[in-house]
Amino acid sequence: MASTVIISITVISAFLLSIFLLSLFINPVTNPVDILNLDREENEFYSIFNNTNKSIFLIGSSQIGRLNQTYIQEGINTDKNNYTVFNLADNSDTPKKRLNSISHIVKIKPDLVIYGIGHIDFADFIMKSDLSKPETILPDPAIHLHKNIEKFEKIINMNFERWNYAKSLTINLIKNTIGIDDTKGTEDLTRENSPFYNLRNSHTIVLDELSLKRSLESNKSQLEKIYLEHENVAAIKEIIKILQTNEIPTIIISIPVSDVMLNTISKVDQKNFEDILKEISQDTDVEIIHLHDKFRNMSIWNDPTHIAYGSKSTVVNDRVLSIILENLE
Repeated sequence: MASTVIISITVISAFLLSIFLLSLFINPVTNPVDILNLDREENEFYSIFNNTNKSIFLIGSSQIGRLNQTYIQEGINTDKNNYTVFNLADNSDTPKKRLNSISHIVKIKPDLVIYGIGHIDFADFIMKSDLSKPETILPDPAIHLHKNIEKFEKIINMNFERWNYAKSLTINLIKNTIGIDDTKGTEDLTRENSPFYNLRNSHTIVLDELSLKRSLESNKSQLEKIYLEHENVAAIKEIIKILQTNEIPTIIISIPVSDVMLNTISKVDQKNFEDILKEISQDTDVEIIHLHDKFRNMSIWNDPTHIAYGSKSTVVNDRVLSIILENLE
């Protein structure tokens, strides 16, 4: 009986995945996320990269994407240096995913790489709706769908982790279909040397503590557990070793998060995160600079895990700038 259920779920999952992929080609999604174009744009960026200055790369997830590379670059070059700072953050970046594209960075051979990692890189998450679900012996269709998607990713060499904005994507699909163009209302903030992460005007807003708590409560999932054996621990170690083998100086920073977010992480998980950072540093002989709790109580937060972009979070950009300057001496 159980095997029949599993087969039925697998068939349904494959069917839904087929419909999903077909919808992409029939109704291509416009900004903020376009899965099919992002991988292509990444390959194009690296293939035509041509920078005559010395270069510094900031890499990581959207949390790193909020750093102001232009401001950091200006601070570096006041000392008559001649560096270009590139913010290569990707909205869905994880060490496992970054490992698949690290060869692009190795070929360019930047003068310094700053990689930001955070609690979520080594954590399992649980849907809040699942917390109230009764226990059952029946298999979970979501698990089988996820496994089928992973298999399909390997076959077509495409990463669907970027597909994290179901509400936005659905709205955009509908708008595309009926011909509505509201790009003016979601216009990006333009900036140079940040090819993979788009900024919105809303990303500059600083929320008060109550709004941050409401933002956190509105999330559909929550951090369940941080553990030492997470696949991204091995991935980040491998990334560092590849960069070291190619003589590319590398610094790891733990990404700042708000007090509201840190207060939701148990003492056990916070210790596990600290132990992971210690293990990575010891195994790779690379410096890890702890910033995850340094700005927690400051009024700089756009949401519980992201600083607001712009002058309101200058203190974080100044700290990253000082880290870079210390390592260029």
